[in-house]
Amino acid sequence: MIRAREMKIANLQGENERLKGELNECLERMRKLQGQLLNGDVHRGRNTLQTKEFDSYDHTNQNVISQFCKNKLFPHQKFLHPSWKIYSEKDKTSLSYKCKEEIDVPINEDGEFYWANKIVPMINKKYCEIRANINSGIKLEYFGKFSYLNLLL
Repeated sequence: MIRAREMKIANLQGENERLKGELNECLERMRKLQGQLLNGDVHRGRNTLQTKEFDSYDHTNQNVISQFCKNKLFPHQKFLHPSWKIYSEKDKTSLSYKCKEEIDVPINEDGEFYWANKIVPMINKKYCEIRANINSGIKLEYFGKFSYLNLLL
């Protein structure tokens, strides 16, 4: 009985060590991916929004960011300046500061990583959608009048 208990404890300790090793590998991989993202090694454009290494899209604040872009940001800035992706906690004029006032950043998330990995793709996607809607509306209006004039002639 004592021998069986000792063997069971040894097996559990071995499994514990194996799981710790897996955890360390995963943590190291996560740090590497975060570093790549923050250094700009992972490119974020409309076409490269999805990455294979990790799921970067978070739906927690999607509605808030969507409304913020549609109602507050887009009416004043049709095109975002080239440095809009830069994270700044203290600059009150930066986009990251204004977004941080609107959203709730999860407690266990790093603010800069959350901004670069979750919020930037949401803003990018929403801006692409807004501009596409405007462009299609303009085309419908233009082609609608154009075809209407052709029918009159």
